[in-house]
Amino acid sequence: MQPLSYQSTGVNYDVLDKFKLACQRAAGKTVDLLAAHEVSEPAGIRGESAYLIETPEEYLAHVEEGLGTKNLVADALLSLHPARGADGYFNIGIDTVAAIVNDLLTVGALPMVVAMHAAVGSATWFENEKRAKALADGFAEGCRRAGAVWGGGETPTLSGVVEPGTVVLLAAGAWSRALARMAGHELPVRPVRGWIALVAPGPPVLRHAVYEAEYTAPEPPVPGGPVTLADLAEGTVAEAGPPPVHALGIHQNADGTVVVGASRSAALHEGAESLAGLRGNARRACAMVPGIADREVAATWTGLRPFSHDGLPYIGVLDDGLAVCAGHGAEGILTGAGSGRLAAELVLGREPYTDVTPFRPDR
Repeated sequence: MQPLSYQSTGVNYDVLDKFKLACQRAAGKTVDLLAAHEVSEPAGIRGESAYLIETPEEYLAHVEEGLGTKNLVADALLSLHPARGADGYFNIGIDTVAAIVNDLLTVGALPMVVAMHAAVGSATWFENEKRAKALADGFAEGCRRAGAVWGGGETPTLSGVVEPGTVVLLAAGAWSRALARMAGHELPVRPVRGWIALVAPGPPVLRHAVYEAEYTAPEPPVPGGPVTLADLAEGTVAEAGPPPVHALGIHQNADGTVVVGASRSAALHEGAESLAGLRGNARRACAMVPGIADREVAATWTGLRPFSHDGLPYIGVLDDGLAVCAGHGAEGILTGAGSGRLAAELVLGREPYTDVTPFRPDR
């Protein structure tokens, strides 16, 4: 088997990083302009997922984010199901805001204002009023869920960006199952909730990231498995949400904040539930690092991860023009390069670099 690398998947960081470093060097020459506004740039912030500005009272964060081809999933669903397919754009709108907010959270910031950048191949895209409205409504809903105002945006027309005949890759995380059903396929990707707490900045207490090797033993309904009607009828699942499992994950950021996790619990809906996961994370962190027990909590948040029925992702072709790469659980970033390469090889009809049997969607 050939060794796996980013370059083998089409991402050449030797080229990209040169440009990024050139941009950072050029951008760094403009930092002195902040002094006229009586603000400054925190040391070491260049290269992070979001940019920080320090004022006398607070930090302000800015991020620029773009999603390349997720709209093609919604395009495919619309072509397969004209009556219902526009709903996919509502979900894409929410997902776009989530990607922006995620970058802000990595530096401990919470969203205040979000802007939309909606580039199209032709202005005729907006002639489908139902589709356009679904995208706008979804973006607004994403802002509401993030607690941020939608402040404006830009809608450039970029002819030739979206070409007909493209194979759509379904990679919508915890929402992949619903989208697959709209295309006539059953894909058992179930959402699993995780809770995170962010502790306010303080002196160094951790030199390294700390992770427990295994999660605690689960009680039904287990993360990644189905939640049955009987589960709702018994115990506290209906009121408190499915019970979480825990494995402490804790690290300190460069700005002194401390990120505390991690929990997993089967998810019934997108809203906050299974708060015992947040409590359990805090208890384990206080026991492991007593020095942070008295620190203020700056923020808490929860999100959904896509789990398959057996812990392995679904990678393969579902139909003509539709492929899938989803169900990576909590390992999406770590396995993204290999999964992307395998999905690309299958879509292009090339010899896969590894055995595809364990990842077949119909297994």
